[in-house]
Amino acid sequence: MGKEYIFNRPGGAKSLGVYQFYEEPGKPTFTAYDVEIDCAKNRVRITGAQDFRSVFNKLRNAKYSSQWQSKPDTWLAQSRDFLCKPVDRQVRKMERLGVMPASQIAKAGPQLFQILNREAAKAAIMQKIDGGFAQMSAK
Repeated sequence: MGKEYIFNRPGGAKSLGVYQFYEEPGKPTFTAYDVEIDCAKNRVRITGAQDFRSVFNKLRNAKYSSQWQSKPDTWLAQSRDFLCKPVDRQVRKMERLGVMPASQIAKAGPQLFQILNREAAKAAIMQKIDGGFAQMSAK
C-alpha cells in the first residue's frame, strides 16, 4: 500500500488496498481487499474483495463481511497496525510493497514466501545456537 493510495473517509477513517497471498492449492493467488481503518476507534472493515488467480489472469468478486470489526483476523489487525502504528513497522519487519499491477503482484508473491521461509529457518537455527550456548554456560 502506498501513502498516495490511502484516502481519507468521512468520520476520520482511511481507505486503502490490502493484499492477502496464499500458498495452498485450490486457493486464489491472492485476494485484493478494499479496507477502511479507523485508528481512533481501533477498528477495521472490508468494503470490497476480489480474488486473483494467475491461471486465468483475472479478478473475480470474493465473499466478505462489511461490518466494522474490533477484533479482526490477524492479517486484518496487522493491516490496521501498519497504518495506525507507523513507528512499529520496522520493529515488526513490515514493508510496503509499492504500486504495481495485479500480474506483477502475483509474480512477487512466491518470492515473498521464500524470503519469509528463509527468515523463519534462520530464526530457528539462531534459537538452537543460543540454546546451546546457554547450556554450555550453565555447566
